Amino acid sequence: MTGIYDDPWAYELACSFRDVPAEVDVLLRWTARHRAGAAGPGPALGGLDGGGVRDVLELAAGPAEHAREFARRGVAATALDLHPAMCAYAARRAKEEGVGLDVVQEDMTAFALGRRFDLVVTMLDSTSHLMTLDAFTAHLDRAAEHLRPGGLYVVEMSHPRDRLSDDPSVSTGWTVERGDVRATVRWGEPSDRLDPVTQVSDDHVTMTVSGGGAGAGRG
Repeated sequence: MTGIYDDPWAYELACSFRDVPAEVDVLLRWTARHRAGAAGPGPALGGLDGGGVRDVLELAAGPAEHAREFARRGVAATALDLHPAMCAYAARRAKEEGVGLDVVQEDMTAFALGRRFDLVVTMLDSTSHLMTLDAFTAHLDRAAEHLRPGGLYVVEMSHPRDRLSDDPSVSTGWTVERGDVRATVRWGEPSDRLDPVTQVSDDHVTMTVSGGGAGAGRG
């Protein structure tokens, strides 16, 4: 494995400390609050079961954990990612789980799906892969073009202090377990410094997997 993104199974395992159902709960609450505010006085729209949110687009989705959870709530979910292995893995996982998921292999700066969504999300600091201002603005333009009037775009990003200081606000090392598989992950090293001119940093990821079922279900 040349990088964490080259192995969807390992990437999903590394990020399995996330409470995806709870995060989707929050995303639905925010969408309901936003849409209620846009509509003015009156009853709030939406609900935790996905009511009021008809469709969602997850950009740079990787294994599409959030899109798959939205689909479980009855929301029409689309997952977009540039990496063919991630797209294939997301489609297979959705099929195994019995949820409907539209998977699109495309660049998050240049996609044109021909339809709009109530909610667009980019999670897990995935916009950090956009290395130039032009790429970031192109991404925002594409996201805006795919939102319905009154729709909401939520982007999860790291805080600047996590790049500009030696005292990050979040942990860069953790351990996760799934069945008899145990993984120790270290995301970034002290030597991974942000270039103040280009504002780009190469992050070194170390992941140690152990257990009798390590790697089961990959492909």
